Amino acid sequence: MIRITLVAIFLVAHCAYSSPLQGSINQFLGAISNDPTQDLQNDPCAKKSDQDATKCLYEKIPNLDMQDPDIKYRCCISWVANDCLASAGKTDCTATELAALTKILNEIIAMGDAGSCKAYPYTKDIKTCTK
Repeated sequence: MIRITLVAIFLVAHCAYSSPLQGSINQFLGAISNDPTQDLQNDPCAKKSDQDATKCLYEKIPNLDMQDPDIKYRCCISWVANDCLASAGKTDCTATELAALTKILNEIIAMGDAGSCKAYPYTKDIKTCTK
C-alpha cells in the first residue's frame, strides 16, 4: 500500500533535491547530520499514523492532485500532510514516538522553507489547498 501522506510530504523534499538550491539543501542536511525524508520513511510513529493522516489529508483536500506541477499547490499539500501526520501521531503514538516524529517533521519543514517552498513557507493549520 502506498503511504500517501508520506508521498505528499516528499513532494516538497523531492523538489528541493532537484532544485538549483540543492547545494543549500545539502548544506542543511549536513547541519542536521541525517536525511529527514529517510528518517520519516522509517519512523514507527509515521507508520502507525499514516492511515489516519491519509484520511485527514483527503478530508482537507478532497480533490487531491499530486501530479499538479504548481509549486504553490505542492507546498500546500505537503504542509497539510505534515499537519495531518502530526495530528494523527497525537492519538496513534506514544509521547516518545510523537516527539521523534515531530523532530523529523520540523526538519522537513525547515528543508522545504529553505528550498522549493521558500516562496510558500510552512503555515500551520491550512484548511485546504486550491489549484
